[in-house]
Amino acid sequence: MAFGFIANAQLSKGSYATVVTSKDTAVNADTISIVIGDMPSHLKAFQFTVTKVSGTVGSKVYLDATINGTNWIRLDSMTNTDQAYNTKIFTVTSTMYNSYRAYYPTTGTQKSTLQLAFIRRQDE
Repeated sequence: MAFGFIANAQLSKGSYATVVTSKDTAVNADTISIVIGDMPSHLKAFQFTVTKVSGTVGSKVYLDATINGTNWIRLDSMTNTDQAYNTKIFTVTSTMYNSYRAYYPTTGTQKSTLQLAFIRRQDE
């Protein structure tokens, strides 16, 4: 499991984005997991970005959610292709979960990093 740093920014009145970046670099067959617990209300979307450092990037990044912190439910995924950046935005239609994670089991001969961002609107 990787831990990262968190940056918050107010985008416009009532709209906030948070970016969580993994501190680890995935190397070859590796796994990075970024967990965000106690998710704030008014969540609107997540964005994953995988940045290629070297090699051939493949596999998928999964968006998982949980209520109890133990049993994760797969909500969506992003398939990576061998390019400099892969990114996808996941729209949140239900906020019944209190924790989310980006789960990135890598494959092959590669080196890459994972970034997770989410946006919430406090005025809605």
